[in-house]
Amino acid sequence: MKNQVLFLFFTLFLFNSAQAQTEKTKPSWSSGIFGNLYGGYAVFTQPLVDEGIAAPYASIAQSGVLAGMSGGIIFKNRFGLVGVISGFSSQNIAQDLETVLAAQNPDYFVQYQTVSFRKNRTVSHFSAGISYAFPRKRWCFQPEILLGLTEVTTNSAQVSLKKSGTHEAIQLDYTPTDWDKRSPTLTLGCRTTWHVGDYFGLFANAQLLALRHKIEFRERRSLLIDSSSTLSTASYEKTSWGAALSLGIFLQIIRFDD
Repeated sequence: MKNQVLFLFFTLFLFNSAQAQTEKTKPSWSSGIFGNLYGGYAVFTQPLVDEGIAAPYASIAQSGVLAGMSGGIIFKNRFGLVGVISGFSSQNIAQDLETVLAAQNPDYFVQYQTVSFRKNRTVSHFSAGISYAFPRKRWCFQPEILLGLTEVTTNSAQVSLKKSGTHEAIQLDYTPTDWDKRSPTLTLGCRTTWHVGDYFGLFANAQLLALRHKIEFRERRSLLIDSSSTLSTASYEKTSWGAALSLGIFLQIIRFDD
């Protein structure tokens, strides 16, 4: 009888140990609702910089730090929906307008005035798309395809040209055709998540981006001596390519455990 009791306790001990080990090593990944916070670095080509653009302080995404947040839902079939909000550093793609006009009009005195000043700030990015999860124990690989918009900051300006020794004066007014311009953006990415626990993890995310920039300005050239004026439009359209790498915190908000 005593041996049977000891055998029973030994059997229960082994069963509980095996169950604990199973719970400890079972995959932490689960379908459900998730959120992420991250920071990193992005590199972008600047196809408009070498174009000699004389536009007043138009800024697009440039190489530099990035920060953002994302979230979404992964269904039990491993397909998911993802939304992203982030910010990129920006760069003024235009030459200094006053310097350009002074070189183009050597006999004129150039007086430049920025009407609205929005030079070189962080540009916002919004995107949404689909993903698919490849879980393996505590790891999850999640490739994704996203479509979105990336902000382009623009600025208006006014320039006065006065010819030396004469009464001839010209006024130039530069106005962007779209103040809230956003460039269509395609993102291909892959997120690798390590689940520290059932509701918390760390991840690395690698992305390739394509941004289609189209920037337009209206130039009104007015001769002050006779009040005549002409209106023209300058348009610049190029694709910028980028790559980004970020690290962040993964939060499993709701789990859809089987």
